[in-house]
Amino acid sequence: MTTQENKDLKIPDYYRILDMEIPVTDFPVKEKIILGSGNDEYDCILMKCIVEEEVAMDHEDPQKIINDFHESMEDDTGIIEVDAGKTKAGRPYVYFIIKHALFAEDKEFSGTEYTMNINVKYDDRIYFINSSFVEGRITGKRDTAVFSLRMKEENIQLDEDPFRGWSYDPYDPEYTKGFLMNRSEDVRYDAMFPDHPLSKARQLVRYIIDNN
Repeated sequence: MTTQENKDLKIPDYYRILDMEIPVTDFPVKEKIILGSGNDEYDCILMKCIVEEEVAMDHEDPQKIINDFHESMEDDTGIIEVDAGKTKAGRPYVYFIIKHALFAEDKEFSGTEYTMNINVKYDDRIYFINSSFVEGRITGKRDTAVFSLRMKEENIQLDEDPFRGWSYDPYDPEYTKGFLMNRSEDVRYDAMFPDHPLSKARQLVRYIIDNN
């Protein structure tokens, strides 16, 4: 494992190059690098590369990404957030974060994985980062803590349904399919759980926007 090479698109220094391969079969990529980071609370593997414009996400139409997810959502997948704009240096970007339910061999729920994909139009090239953030050895810590906090803050009684309003789609209140986002995954709780995989995914997005 070596220190990250000096590439145009800046990402945090604690991501290190990994000696491994991630196959890409959907579309051709250039200058592919595999990097990783992690601790007891999360593990991340990401691919950083350059793609052609015809396979990049449309930074002018993030709603299309939302619509496409809603049309093809699997039972174990849900949207966390989709956004587009310009980086601090004025470069167009678009990204999404989605969640996936993980299951053990006995089909018991075993944790949550977050995928963050981002495109940044960087001068004459388009960078693509595909990243996976997975809960570490302890799973459900954030969900449990925020669920308990909500029970107290909203004074939910024992005879009420404690899960009412807990899960939701962030862009369509009528959409109920899939492994929906829950209240603990709101961005306001990231500061309470800075090493949670979702917090780390958002940290990566914010770093890219602020430093490119």
